[in-house]
Amino acid sequence: VVVDVDTEYGGAIIAAMSDRGGTLEEMTGSASGTTQRLAFLAASRSLFGLSRSLAEASKGTAIASREVHEWRPRSAVTVADSAKPALVSMADGKITAHALSALEARGKLFVIPGEETFKGMVVGTYNKGGDKDLEVNPVREKKLTNIRAANNDENIKLTPVIPLNLEEVLGTLRADETVEVTPSKLRIRKV
Repeated sequence: VVVDVDTEYGGAIIAAMSDRGGTLEEMTGSASGTTQRLAFLAASRSLFGLSRSLAEASKGTAIASREVHEWRPRSAVTVADSAKPALVSMADGKITAHALSALEARGKLFVIPGEETFKGMVVGTYNKGGDKDLEVNPVREKKLTNIRAANNDENIKLTPVIPLNLEEVLGTLRADETVEVTPSKLRIRKV
């Protein structure tokens, strides 16, 4: 994998690649000193979802290309499980904006209000370290009362969800998860 990136983000790119089991083979700077070319050796299976993690690490300035270097037996290369713990739905039904507004602080969400969910569906990644998943209720509705105040009902503003493609979904999978592929959706489910 060869990555061209601004010098200030070189450390973040090296950290992202080393988390995926990559080893830095070559590092060269440009004549102006503003960009770097980093060459890594990494297992192909560790590169699922790489483009998004490099874009996040470099604020969108990294340009990556990859080619096959050689074939190695699987046992010769170890890849760390870099997937974060999951936010797992504990209920069936339609996802509500009220519930998602409370869940946003806990992690990155994969779903939007109005989608159907089921028990065991992964609705996002959990920010906390460790390997424990968090069961959440994304279908919780706001309790209605007869009393209305001028500022009581706030407009819920959610962070827009960036849809995941198949490569990124495979990059976020953990050992106890499977992918459901339908013509219109990609979903992750706990086994």
